[in-house]
Amino acid sequence: MPDAQPLTPDTTADIQPAANTGLTPCIIAAMKGLISDCLRTETYVSPNDAQWVAYDPNNPVKGYTVDPKIPYALQLEFATFEQAQALQALLEARYPGSVLKITDYAANFTYPPYRKLQYLNDGGLYAPRLYEITGTLNLPEGVTPTEIHVGYLINVKGVIMGGANPWTKLYPSGNQDLVVVNEMGLAQPEWIGGSRNA
Repeated sequence: MPDAQPLTPDTTADIQPAANTGLTPCIIAAMKGLISDCLRTETYVSPNDAQWVAYDPNNPVKGYTVDPKIPYALQLEFATFEQAQALQALLEARYPGSVLKITDYAANFTYPPYRKLQYLNDGGLYAPRLYEITGTLNLPEGVTPTEIHVGYLINVKGVIMGGANPWTKLYPSGNQDLVVVNEMGLAQPEWIGGSRNA
């Protein structure tokens, strides 16, 4: 009998910084624990960045046509590598001893035998892709696991929702700063608009 495969395999891939990507002002500020505009700016995805494609174009599924358009909800999951690096640097600066890595979770959007998500951009510093940050944050209450979808944090929680979140009701709403809260066992950054209310 063949070995059983997990129902939900980990299909993320470690991201290694490309040579000569450099440090942008946003990443440098984040390394100092400060938030710059790249962490407050929505990322736009064009058809030149990513599309749905046939899973195996040599063996098409009869009667199934792949619509290449990325739906709006999925577009909001995209972030740039600069944004991912800046968020990682910010969290590591604010919580020394944290162990975080950037991964690309596009492989999670593969649905054999029908379709898969394919990147069409170069993956450079400003190219939108599906990035998440995983690892542990060294919080005052102890080391806590985290899994952060960078695009969702910036595009949805920051830009669209403007920082309004029930987890941060002790803080004014706004997307000016980040605090980390424990959401069902995971340390999650949430936007706030200022200092904590009494």
